[in-house]
Amino acid sequence: MFFWLRLGCARFIRAHRGFWLQPIETRVFSVPMHAKPGEQAAEKEYNVFAGSNTMTFLKTQTGKTARMREKRSDGVTQTVRPGLKVVALAASAGGLSALSQVLSGLPASFPAALVVVQHLDPRHRSMMAHILGRRTALDVREAAEGDRLCPGTVFVAPPDKHLLVNTDGTLSLTQSELVHFVRPSADLLLESAAASYKEDAIAVILTGTGSDGTMGVQAIRKMGGTVIAQDEQSSEFFGMPGAAIQTGSVDLILPLTEIPEALMTLVTKEGIPP
Repeated sequence: MFFWLRLGCARFIRAHRGFWLQPIETRVFSVPMHAKPGEQAAEKEYNVFAGSNTMTFLKTQTGKTARMREKRSDGVTQTVRPGLKVVALAASAGGLSALSQVLSGLPASFPAALVVVQHLDPRHRSMMAHILGRRTALDVREAAEGDRLCPGTVFVAPPDKHLLVNTDGTLSLTQSELVHFVRPSADLLLESAAASYKEDAIAVILTGTGSDGTMGVQAIRKMGGTVIAQDEQSSEFFGMPGAAIQTGSVDLILPLTEIPEALMTLVTKEGIPP
């Protein structure tokens, strides 16, 4: 009960100080896609307009567009909605310890998919997925192009590649330009999660330096998702959580030890009080 009271109060305060009237930067980024033999490669382009209702489009090089649609066997085109929630966690300096603590507090039966961006040295092979996998009951793997999100599984962005969530529940990797001087970028992950999963997206900003994730948390909130930030006392570095909090888009500011319980509450409830 106390958890929902804190969440409801945070949203009430933000709603009454004109938060929804604040302009949000438009971001556009492209992800190369694989082509079938003999066909020209297509490009998946995300146009993230955080102030609009439509955030994601799929655009081929022939100029055709579609949004979360597929054809059934009877030829009828229908809208596709992801069937589960997605939790996107972002961290930088001090992130390994923080991620370990959050993930170790979640059961193997956790009913949502998890995607992780941790700023890493691009010059070295990462052992992040292996290390985290030994500290949690969840299935942890390094994300690969085309991986499909599934409950109880953690997908970790590889070094020097942006990780993106697609509307069909798959993942994409790209080596497009650096964002906030980093790759992978928390902003791109969160914006793609907001575009693809809307109210079913949950963002968690953990310890780290810099301001990566500030645009992403605003996109998550604009599309009805939930944002959690680690509090200053439990953060080894408060740059990223602090910057996220300053946007006014954070629903819950929690000690590291309380984040797993909050995630369990959010993903097992039918809805979130306004």
